[in-house]
Amino acid sequence: YVEYVLDHSWLKNIFSRCCGEKLKGRVPLSEMLTRASCSPFSYMEQRTEASIESTNGFSLRKLLSTPREKRRSLFSGILFFIHPSAQPQGDPNNDMRYVILASGGTVSANPSVASIAILPEAQMTVIKDWGKALKCPKEPKCIFIVPGDLFRSVLQQLVPTASTVSGPPEASLLPPTLSSGVKRSRA
Repeated sequence: YVEYVLDHSWLKNIFSRCCGEKLKGRVPLSEMLTRASCSPFSYMEQRTEASIESTNGFSLRKLLSTPREKRRSLFSGILFFIHPSAQPQGDPNNDMRYVILASGGTVSANPSVASIAILPEAQMTVIKDWGKALKCPKEPKCIFIVPGDLFRSVLQQLVPTASTVSGPPEASLLPPTLSSGVKRSRA
């Protein structure tokens, strides 16, 4: 868990102090790191239209001031289903799974119990691309999001409350039913 975001000058300061102390044979690096004050080296980035904070609508300072216990319980009680094509989720460093678990959520391979389903893209217009996500519940309503929404919700410390994924044009509800994507011919 992140406690501080520091400017690169902090590391330069540690190395210069460490090298000087080591030459004198006094303090090991691990001890120096625990004694080092972080506050003079807080990272400050000019907030621009393209900065990560602007792009994702969050404040790094506000995020880091959120108590660790609260960050760890953001998704408490929420079951997630991750579509196999949604990225990034390559083993062994499954980023989405790790983010969900670290924020108190649970990942299920069973879409019929999911509260939130993560799909690979926002425009899911072909029924077969939904795969197992077709089994997500309509009642209580499952929310469909894309990976960027998951990461953004963690940065903003807000649980997703609305779907950002759209289905086939003929489907009025999500998940779509198999019949909503099949054109019927006249007999």
